[in-house]
Amino acid sequence: MLKSLNENYGEKRSNVSKAASNAADSFVTSSTTTTSRTIIETNDVDAFFDMYAKKEGGIGYSGQLILLDGKEITYQQLMQLAKDDIIETHAILPESTGLEKKFGQKAKNGIWVLVSKKNPNYWDEFKKQLTQK
Repeated sequence: MLKSLNENYGEKRSNVSKAASNAADSFVTSSTTTTSRTIIETNDVDAFFDMYAKKEGGIGYSGQLILLDGKEITYQQLMQLAKDDIIETHAILPESTGLEKKFGQKAKNGIWVLVSKKNPNYWDEFKKQLTQK
C-alpha cells in the first residue's frame, strides 16, 4: 500500500511539473541571466505585462520595487502605462543578493526595471548600480 501511495504522489507531482512547464513555455520570449550575485530575467514587453502585470493567468505583483527609468512608481501607475512607451523590461529576482543593501527594504521582493523610449540607456545605468558595492 505504501508503494502505491508513493507512486500516486509521484504521478500527481509529475502532472504539476508538466503544468508548470506548459505555463513557462507560453513565455518563450524571456531569458534569465545569473551571476554570482544577481538573477535577472529579461522579457519582451508584452510577455512581461502578461506574466507580471495581469492578475489572471500571470505571476502577478508581490511587492516588488518598480523603477521606470530610475524613478520609483506604484503598481497602479505601472498598470496605466502604455506598453508602446516601454522598450525593455527586466525583473531582478528576490533571490539576488545585496538588493536590500543597495536599494533599501522595498527591494526585498525583487525589482522590476522598465526602460522607456524617453531614456533608452537607463538599463546600462542600472546595471552599473548593481555592480557597485
